Amino acid sequence: MSFADEPMPPRRDWRTPLLSDWELLLNGKVYRVHRAILGEGERRSDLLLDLFQQDAGGSSSSSQTDLTTLLPDRCWPAFETLLDYAYELSNLEITDPVTAVKVCQMANVLKMPALASRAAECIAGAPSQTLPALLAEAQHADLHSIAAEAQSRVISSFAGLEPTSFVALLPAKLDTILNDVATAGVPAATQRRVCSVVVAYLRAAESGAAACTDLKLCFDVLVAPRAPIFRFAAPDDGLYTLTHAATFGAAVEVQQSCIDAVQVNRRGVERRRMCMLQLSTL
Repeated sequence: MSFADEPMPPRRDWRTPLLSDWELLLNGKVYRVHRAILGEGERRSDLLLDLFQQDAGGSSSSSQTDLTTLLPDRCWPAFETLLDYAYELSNLEITDPVTAVKVCQMANVLKMPALASRAAECIAGAPSQTLPALLAEAQHADLHSIAAEAQSRVISSFAGLEPTSFVALLPAKLDTILNDVATAGVPAATQRRVCSVVVAYLRAAESGAAACTDLKLCFDVLVAPRAPIFRFAAPDDGLYTLTHAATFGAAVEVQQSCIDAVQVNRRGVERRRMCMLQLSTL
């Protein structure tokens, strides 16, 4: 039999760890891995390589690393994605930029520059509707350059983002973005969208679906400073905000702006109704 006819040796894989020689522990789960893969090549972990070299003459009982306290628990669900990349089982085709941020954070901790670079590419191509969630995750991960870029894209894409997409942000960060949007010269028509974003956040906070669920705090941070523009709010948004303004004892200016929004809309509805009646008699 020629060498060409001989079967290829099985590919080393962390899921079926034939000839594994190291263990990675993460929150009680054991991953049996190969030092020759995680410690060599372009996709290596320099941190793990240092540990492998320190244990070069050690016993098998010490050949393990507990990553539970090293990696942030927010990142744990994406750890197997990291292993797939290290084992060249994937090229990190991540469609969810929030997962890409988690992978990027782990890559920085484990000193895997190739993985960090690839994750950054996935983040750079994030769809606009995911940008607020991406920004929130990058802030949690202390990835300042990624957070700054995401924030810049949020501001430039603001008019096209769904109001509900901002609920992953903390109120202070959303307040900063809304201030930056105003500084950038928002058209008058966009002021209603600002109101819609704020009210969507309040509704999410009230239902427990926002990053902050302290409704009074959210109201004080997001509504009170921009009371004048709430006269442009949609009627339902104005009425919702007015209800909470009264409950929280908000300033008269805030309550009056909400009342104006409701009244202006009612006058508009009445004018449209009269026009339709006139047209019907022609």
